[in-house]
Order: sequence, then C-alpha cells, then structure tokens
Amino acid sequence: MTDRLILEFSTNEIFNNKYEVPCADFFYKIEDNYNQTRGEIYYDLRDKLCDDVSKKGVVARKTRGLTGWVAVTGIPLIVNSSRNDEVLEDMIKENPAAESKCFHYGYPMWGHRVSELPNAREWSRRYMAVPIFSQINKSKAIGVIRYASPINSRKLTHGDLLFLESVADLVSAINNVKQVKILCSREGMLEKENLAFEKFGDISEYLLFLCQTLRSRISSLYINLNINGKPILRLLDAYGISGLTGDLRTQLKDYSAEDSGLTYHIFKSRELKPVKHASVLKGPLWSGKNTKIFYGKALGELSVPDLETNLENKEFQKALLSRHPINLLGFCLQEKNFPVGVIKVEFPSTYDDSQHYNQSDKDFLEKCSEVLSRELHQLQSFINLDWFEKAGSDNVISFVRHLSQISRYNLIADEDNAETFWVAVKDFSNKYKYEIEKHILDNIGLDMPYWYVVLLKEIIMNKTDKQIQTTSTVRGILISRDILKALEAL
Repeated sequence: MTDRLILEFSTNEIFNNKYEVPCADFFYKIEDNYNQTRGEIYYDLRDKLCDDVSKKGVVARKTRGLTGWVAVTGIPLIVNSSRNDEVLEDMIKENPAAESKCFHYGYPMWGHRVSELPNAREWSRRYMAVPIFSQINKSKAIGVIRYASPINSRKLTHGDLLFLESVADLVSAINNVKQVKILCSREGMLEKENLAFEKFGDISEYLLFLCQTLRSRISSLYINLNINGKPILRLLDAYGISGLTGDLRTQLKDYSAEDSGLTYHIFKSRELKPVKHASVLKGPLWSGKNTKIFYGKALGELSVPDLETNLENKEFQKALLSRHPINLLGFCLQEKNFPVGVIKVEFPSTYDDSQHYNQSDKDFLEKCSEVLSRELHQLQSFINLDWFEKAGSDNVISFVRHLSQISRYNLIADEDNAETFWVAVKDFSNKYKYEIEKHILDNIGLDMPYWYVVLLKEIIMNKTDKQIQTTSTVRGILISRDILKALEAL
C-alpha cells in the first residue's frame, strides 16, 4: 500500500552543468518531493490513496508525470520528439493496451520532476521508461527504470526499449533474491533473538525483529487481562506506530467483549495458527478505536491526501481503508489452552507485497509466537497475583523482569485500581530485598540493555537520608545506595 515512487538510484546528468541547470536550482525544483526525515526523493503517483475522481484529474496527471504514468499503468514509454503533450497523446492512441489505462489515469504528460526537468535551452529531450514487474505477480509493476537525455543526443530506438526491459527484469530478480535471502536467514536469526529475549524480555526489540523478518511496517502484541473483574485486551507494545506505547497509554483504548473490530475478532476466534486478513476492516461495526495512533505514522510517510486534517474522522478512516486495504497477519496466542493475547504484523513494507503473508510467513510467525505466549502467560499471572502465591527467592529475576515491563509500557494505569497488586509488589520486594539487589548488581554493566538501566533508575532513584525508596511507580521497594551508585555510573 503506497502512493509514492521512491528514487533509489540515479546517474542523472542534473549534476553535469554542460547539459543541465546548477545543482542549487535542481534541489529547489524538487524540494516539494524530498522527505527530509527519511532522506528520500519521491514522486506522487495519485494511484492507490486517491478516489477515482482525483485519480483521473488534471492535478494527478501533472503530479505523476511520465515516470509516474509508467508506474501506475505498467506501459513502457519512449519519447523522441518534444515536450508537447499532444504528441504523447497521439503516441498512446497507437497502443490499444494503453488506451484502457488512460481511462483511469489520463494520457501521459511531461512532469516537472528530476529526469523530466526540461533542458534550459531547448525545453525538449529524449526519454524512455519501462516498468519493473513483480516476480510473483507478473502483471504488477513494483518500480520503474527510466532514461533521459538531451534532444541533441542520438534518437532512442525500440531496441533501446527492449534492452531497458531486460535490465528491469534483472532488477526484479535481484529484488526477489533479497526477499529470498531474508526468508533463508530468518530461521537462524530466530534462535539468537529468542535467547536474547529470554534474558531480558525486551518485547520492543522482538517486535522490531518481526517487522524486519516479515517485511512489515507495524507489529503489535496484546495481552488478555482481567481488570476490576472485567476481561479486556490491552496493547502491551507495538513497533511502527505514532510513538512509544508507554507514552501513548492514556490515548490507547482497550478492547472488550463489546467490540467488533478485527483485533478482538482475532482474539475471539481462537485460531490456533496465523491467519491472513485482506483488510484491517472487519464487518460493518468497525470502530477504528486506535486507527490514528496505529496508522498515522505509516500513512504520513505516504502521499495520503488531507491526512492531517481528516485522520480523526471515522468516516474518512473507513473510506480510506476500504479503498486501499492494509494486509494483516495475526492470531490469538494461547498457553496451556488458555488465551493470553494477540500478535499481529501488518502494512507490508517492501516494493512487492505479492510475496507477503504466505504459508512460509505464517509458519515463521507461529514459531515466534511460542516465546511470546510464554511471556504473556507469566506476565498475566504476575499482574493477576497468581505468581506471588508460589514465588520465592528463586523468582527474583522474573520479578525484576516483569516489574520493568510494567513500568516501561505503563501497563497498569491509575484508573485500574490496582492497589492490591502494588501491595503484593511491595511485600515481595521487602521480603527479598537483598536477593533483588544482588541480581541487579550482578547484571549491571554486562549485557543489560539501556532501557532496562533507565527503568531501574526510575524505580529506585527517590532518595531520602537513610534509604532509597521507589517512585510512585513501584510504591515502596527499598533498595541500597550501592545499586544507585552503580546505575549512576552507567
């Protein structure tokens, strides 16, 4: 799901003043098509994220230019005449296959983009472009290769176009090889990632790993909790959304039995294996509770018309996601036949999303889910106080681990009325004070991740004259000055 053509590589003569305008003028020309945050030059396609009226409009045609027209139509183009758009229209009319495409996208027009910037002297040039087709779906264009030269260079021929098409086939094959490389290497990466996760329970890092290996922009993990006697599904953490989950906690909405959205539908379905969903919309009662937080960042990196002003509007959200579905892979996580949460990956991130969420991806997500299911089950038991009934000095490591997770993601809110939980935490910490201190001191400076150190500081850095007490987050754990000094030294 994208409406931009990203410039990956160029040998453009724009930096050669013999033929073109100076570099400063060049950058001035393209600044509207430069993403400073991502460092990318891009072209608006006005294809997937526009309605049909906008898609066929004059603004869209001028915005797309020749390169964009080839991208959205999949029709090769060769131009040897001039900047006259009527000449282009006559050329296309000679190609029956292109005529039907023009109904949706209009006839090609000279744009004002990098390779289409007219020669300063003659305002005309030679130009050709061919689509790069998917290796999986041969009718789907995933990119464009183009060539442009001054009008005083040799005439481009059909043979040149055939050569460029051969190069496009090679680029498509290379792109496919990169995807295959990810698929082949991720099994070995999984073992290493699981070992790291077992040590500190870094859920954020694991969700990043899922995005990388499943070629997705967003991954999310939900936990099934019982708050004040009411079962809810709460976001534990997510990668790729509009901020850190802990910081967004007050804005994020929980899901309950009354909800009919896709996330709770996945939870209620109790599917034992990952299922691909063609759209995040599910049924007519979709509510889009967390749509802005979840998709605002990803959609903001694409050319979505009127996104900033309309993303709060539910009707706008629904219309956008109906026209251009976001693919999703997810299922209900279970441990010992008990539902503990939901795992989802969504919003394919590669050029060729034809390869996404196939059986291989489903099998891989299922393997990854094993360690996540165990973690959710243990954290669930910890929050529900079952953990404390059998816990002793041997459980100090998991105590610090779960407490850090709860603090990092602000998992327990003030309105949850969880005083009983915090009393249990305080009692355990006072009972096993020295074992907790030893565990922290033994691990400081080794492989302890930065976020873990920061959270420990937050937990224990409220000083008094005689002792170190916790902040309101942990409410009463007593920790010695030795740990504080060690943490401050990091």
